Amino acid sequence: MGKTVILITPTYERPLRKRYLFRCARTFREVSDLLWIVVEDSTANDPAVKHILETSGIRHVYLSVGPTKRWGNAQRDLALNYVRNNALEGIVYFADDDNWYRLELFDEIRRTHNVSFFPVANLGPCGIERPVVSNGRIVDWEAGWKERKYPTDMAGF
Repeated sequence: MGKTVILITPTYERPLRKRYLFRCARTFREVSDLLWIVVEDSTANDPAVKHILETSGIRHVYLSVGPTKRWGNAQRDLALNYVRNNALEGIVYFADDDNWYRLELFDEIRRTHNVSFFPVANLGPCGIERPVVSNGRIVDWEAGWKERKYPTDMAGF
């Protein structure tokens, strides 16, 4: 079975959100030994999201913090604190709710020893975001927003 994969997914109320979460749930339920931490950008959990999680068959935690409207940073931080405070062991992966996931990704995630970057397909100018590695070191980025310190989508970590 391997190492537990701990998925952290920030979410907020918007059109298609429930459809995105259903799509994620259909994929994630096929992954063994997975914990899905979903964090709402709100003062309270949304009953519709709670229902999706409870009927998904996926081991999950549903938290909320906000509202912040700040790209999911506070939500990821709360989830990471939850992992630390509950001494959870596994490999943390930031899984945005509006992305598509292939099951093969989770096999790759389980191979992580310290930290991993994964290429992320997107609709930006490059079509993909990823680090360029030479001799085990990041030497450049193939990304549309190179002015950022780490110009990759959070789903690349």
